[in-house]
Amino acid sequence: MPSHFLVALGAWMLVIAPCLAAAGTSDSAVGASAEEITLRLLYQLIAILVTTRLVTWVVRRLGQTDVSGEILAGLLLGPSLLGAVFPGFMHQLFHPSTGAIFTGLAQVGLIFLMFQIGLEFEFTRHLGADRRPVLAISFLGIAVPFATGYVSAPWFHARLAETVPLFGFQLFFAVAMSITAIPILGRIFMELGLSHTRTAALTIGAAAVDDVSGWLILGAISLLVKGAFSWGWALPRVTGLAAYLALVFFVLRKSLK
Repeated sequence: MPSHFLVALGAWMLVIAPCLAAAGTSDSAVGASAEEITLRLLYQLIAILVTTRLVTWVVRRLGQTDVSGEILAGLLLGPSLLGAVFPGFMHQLFHPSTGAIFTGLAQVGLIFLMFQIGLEFEFTRHLGADRRPVLAISFLGIAVPFATGYVSAPWFHARLAETVPLFGFQLFFAVAMSITAIPILGRIFMELGLSHTRTAALTIGAAAVDDVSGWLILGAISLLVKGAFSWGWALPRVTGLAAYLALVFFVLRKSLK
């Protein structure tokens, strides 16, 4: 399966999966006709591929990368356009009964893309044993957007249709501004032919640290807002992450060289 299709499917799922989840899963694939599910999947694949091809053809002539067109195609097929203009048609085309299947396909595509990034980018060659630049960039890469998002969040909060606690919204908005989409970033570098450069290695390395930190912070903030945070929740996860990193860097890394 071509990598551009897997990325397009992943980008599509980032936009539409929340809508499918919100629609419910009452029409589960369990017990449903296999022919009906297959036909729905074929319709969806055709719509995604045709739209992606058309949009990437346009954005390529505007000097943009294919991945930007794939993301835009996901937005066009999602609630932002198709769901806003033709909500009934979108619900029929992207039926909730296929949501779990597409989520699985999208996750497999992202896993393959992350493996490709690991193979393409030359971290050891460009970074060597000195990890200080990566750590410095990652710290600034999460601290500056976090602070900017926290300060600017009240402006967006005042324009929300529904009322939510300001402090919780500020924290969530700040974290959302701090997390990087590594697969998209890596794909852009590969499309531009820059995946073997030091800039790419520094950027992806720092983005990886930011993503791990950002998701941990998001989990902690979610529990803090709900008043359910406890060290019993945090310590096992931080310890497990530290153990995993130690295993990868000090055991598996040497054996895979």
